[in-house]
Amino acid sequence: MRIPVPNPVGLPLSEARKKLADYHCNVEYRKTHFGLPNTVLDYAIDAEKECVHLLVSVPEDESFTLDPAHVVSVTKIGKITGKSGFNERLMNEAGVGSTDLGIPVDLGDEIAFLYGDSFSGPDVNQGTWNSNFMALADFQNWEKGMYFSRLVTGSNGKVKPLFQGQHDENLPNNLDIQNKKEITKIPTGGIQVGSSLYVYGMSVRYWGKPGEWFVTENALWKADIHHLDEFQKTGLSFSEADYPFAGQLFPFLSSPSSPYIHLLAIPGGRFGQLSLLRVKRDEIENIDAYEVLMKKDCYVPIKECRQQLPYSILPGVNASEPSIAYDEYLGEWLISMISLEGLKLYHAKDFQGPFRESYLILTAKECPQFYGGFLSPLLMRNHGQKVYLQVSQWSPIYNTSLYEVAFR
Repeated sequence: MRIPVPNPVGLPLSEARKKLADYHCNVEYRKTHFGLPNTVLDYAIDAEKECVHLLVSVPEDESFTLDPAHVVSVTKIGKITGKSGFNERLMNEAGVGSTDLGIPVDLGDEIAFLYGDSFSGPDVNQGTWNSNFMALADFQNWEKGMYFSRLVTGSNGKVKPLFQGQHDENLPNNLDIQNKKEITKIPTGGIQVGSSLYVYGMSVRYWGKPGEWFVTENALWKADIHHLDEFQKTGLSFSEADYPFAGQLFPFLSSPSSPYIHLLAIPGGRFGQLSLLRVKRDEIENIDAYEVLMKKDCYVPIKECRQQLPYSILPGVNASEPSIAYDEYLGEWLISMISLEGLKLYHAKDFQGPFRESYLILTAKECPQFYGGFLSPLLMRNHGQKVYLQVSQWSPIYNTSLYEVAFR
């Protein structure tokens, strides 16, 4: 037997066999989500039998795929928040027993996660109510879970909202914008510019039927990245009266060097279309500097777009809680959203769309009453062959879980 034997660890089984074509190979399979599916995890040499033993990964029994042509497996890694979650102790100490969302924001040396309405009790409307809070995490192996390094807290050690809502009672007369009612303020996305963290937040004045809520404005807040417990309103606001298409905003960069911040925009609720805005980084606080995509490759100053319906980058689809990231492995942009069928990753070569194709990732059968599903280029491994999503559930846990998607 020729020694040394080429190292096949990390190779797909088919490539490992080619590399070891001069050797007899014995394959043993291990059910695991660590590493890539159908790849060599380890190997051993049996010189006496002139054989190479290969240990190869296959999806775990709990894994599944709803799109076997494109997705090898979807695996629930575990709960991020709530009882038996990765961060249960830290959150209990800070007065959070239940929450949702978990929108990722790149802060360079760490990741911020923006959460929505949160309660000190184990479910909705149980205990102290905060409209939102922020958790931070170091970069880590997401295959093992998602562990926070800290939460942003006040002097009492309890979570401090970025911006607290008025918490008015949810009554039908709140629909009248003149009554100036507000149930809560919820983050919809954030981005770092210089030494500041900017967060867009929607003011919800009325919760209607499931998937329906009315947003009075989406306002821009900021904090110094070294003082994340001190957010201030910038004065920039997209009012429903002028810009109904911008009730929820998710900022992102099309490339690290782009002078523009782009923003996914949808109305309040889950029944509007997905639009695209942009603004130069150094003018993020100037509403007149924002532009709206009104047709492919054609941006128009936002002040010319009052009460207009912009170009839809995801035609014919009711948009909800979108997030976007470029996947280097697929060579495509991915937009995560829920649909009538389930959680989908819509994909296109151009972030301007149109996004017409999708991968079905998750349905209510696998995760009852789920929503969200936030992604980020920071939540990927192997250049995007593995994508990690933070998924919320309204019931039975009103908390978030980490899911791994492995592409073929």
